[in-house]
Amino acid sequence: MSSIPYTPGLDGLRALAIVLVMLFHADMPGLPGGNVGVDLFLVLSGYLITRLLLAEIQLSGGVRLRVFYLRRLWRLMPPLLLMLALYCVFAPYAWPEYPFHVRDVVALLLYIGNIAAIAGSFPEKLMHGWSLGLEEQFYLIWPLFMIVLWRRCQGHLGVVLLILFMLMTAWRFLYVQLGDTSGVAYYRPDMHSTGLILGAALAVGGLSVGRWVAALALMALVFAVFLPRSSETHLIFFIPLAELAAVLLIASVMQGAAQALGHPLAVHLGKLSYGLYLFHYPIMKCLLEQDMPWYGVFLFGATLSYLLAWISYHSIERYARQRRHHYALQL
Repeated sequence: MSSIPYTPGLDGLRALAIVLVMLFHADMPGLPGGNVGVDLFLVLSGYLITRLLLAEIQLSGGVRLRVFYLRRLWRLMPPLLLMLALYCVFAPYAWPEYPFHVRDVVALLLYIGNIAAIAGSFPEKLMHGWSLGLEEQFYLIWPLFMIVLWRRCQGHLGVVLLILFMLMTAWRFLYVQLGDTSGVAYYRPDMHSTGLILGAALAVGGLSVGRWVAALALMALVFAVFLPRSSETHLIFFIPLAELAAVLLIASVMQGAAQALGHPLAVHLGKLSYGLYLFHYPIMKCLLEQDMPWYGVFLFGATLSYLLAWISYHSIERYARQRRHHYALQL
């Protein structure tokens, strides 16, 4: 599997995304759109994975699928196993009346948290697992999709992906206008894969931006986070706004702008962002049910999540990174 140069500012973007998500899950007042932090993650995932795939396709004409899937597994599964193991230990004490702990853990292990939500079997205490399922489903099919697209429309791949993004965005708008008010549309892959596709389009086509564009993107993100909205307007307006802001921020970072995202503290939090995302939700969910004020939930929950993410990053994730490197060399 080919590699791409490390860019610290992209970790800074992860830090911005995880802070927004944690503030949202702490129920911070006046932050109705903090969950667009997930959309920042999705655009960045689509961008980075597509760059990796493109580098290998251009080098060898294809993708070593076994290597790709094993590397993804070694990157994502070990921290997830740690979080779920801790959940299995503590959740029965935190929620003794909740009967679905085993069902929910299995759903996350199989990366079908979003499908379970759509089916009405909400993994209530592990609801953040919906996005993990969406990303893993993307990783499963995207290498095959990219190989086919590269062979059939190599010269127009970026345009094809941009058209796909626009069609999926139009479908989401149409679906909402047809009157779905069930609340599960947010978790549907056809409703929430646009960020992954847009990130992929950026990886293929690139985007030249001015130094002022980072400020414009942050302003758009402020609107996406703070403006009041209904669930319908969130789907049809604020998600695309956050996705476009993410694209502009990524392009700015790659061209040496958005220097604040390269600050050492932001980069440090970005490196721990996967662990922070995994651990924070059940912790904050439990604290909120104890009637703790939002700032207490955030401070205590973020601190405990940080400690667990730091331990995970420097222990099992370090080991997993070594195993990924081993597979890259041996397979």
